[in-house]
Formats: sequence, C-alpha cells, structure tokens
Amino acid sequence: MQVKTKKINKSIMLVGLMGCGKTSVGMLLSKHYKMPFFDSDVEIEKASNISISDFFANYGEAEFRKGEEKIISRLLNDEPSVIATGGGAFISENTRSMANENALTIWINADVEVLYERTSKSDRRPLLKNTDIRAKLTNLLNERQKFYSQAKIVVPTYKETARSTSRRVIKAIDEYLKQSED
Repeated sequence: MQVKTKKINKSIMLVGLMGCGKTSVGMLLSKHYKMPFFDSDVEIEKASNISISDFFANYGEAEFRKGEEKIISRLLNDEPSVIATGGGAFISENTRSMANENALTIWINADVEVLYERTSKSDRRPLLKNTDIRAKLTNLLNERQKFYSQAKIVVPTYKETARSTSRRVIKAIDEYLKQSED
C-alpha cells in the first residue's frame, strides 16, 4: 500500500459485523501505520484461557460482553494500535463512548450477501451456530447498524480483497484527519 498518509497518535478501532473484514483489514492497517495490531477476541481468549465459543457456551453472551469491555478498555489505554473488535463490541454504550473518545473508530460496512459469503463456511462464530446464517446476519445488521453508524468513519466493503478495502480505509482516514485540521 503505497499511499502517503499522516501520522496517527491514537488507536484505530475497527467495528462492524462478523465477516466484514476487521481482522484482515486491521492487519494491513497495522503494517501501513507501523502500529501494533490486536484482535479483541484473541485478547479475550488469552486473558480467559478459553475459546470464544466455549466462553459463550459456559458463561453466556452477557459475561462475554463484560470481559470484552475490560479488554477493549485496556487496549485503548495502551500505546496507539489498530484494534479489530468483535461484532457486538460497539453495541455497549460504555465501549462505544470509550472508543469514540480514545480512538479513531471505523465501521467497515458490508451487506448481508458479502457477510454470508465470508462467514457461512466457518463454524467458529458462536452466534451463527445452528441457525439460518443469512437470516441471522440480516437480523444482526438491522439491530446493530444504528450503533455502528456512530463510528467516526464509515467505509463500505464489497466482494473484494482486504487490500482493496484497506486502501479505502486509509483514504477515509486521511480525509477525516484533513477535515479535523480545517
């Protein structure tokens, strides 16, 4: 990615529904901005010593969200980094407020067909187990877009590579920072 860009002195936090590309795009942004990369789900697994699926099964979604909020708070209080969040992280008012205050929040917005194509072949997503995946994604997107839309930047993604989406994210960040200076 040979895009000229400004230095960022706060974290970049990627939000959006599972399958939108937060992790893949986040890793590319991390290299581009020379910032550490964290996936909040991986950090939760490290802290709890249990997989996300097992965490959901053993403790439920409410307990998972509490742990998720603590992990995201810790990440936001460390050095600036690129953070890919779980799909439900930005639903929490506390997490959303903390993120918008301490990070550059970016919603990677994908339509249901793109999300379905990217998630339907995996069994590692607890909310998609034993359900009609397309219908579940549609419902989740309808419920969550009002929260995701509160991110500072919205970047659409399509049936494309993470590299293509990341180029648009970098361009959107540059435009946002330029507008913030004016």
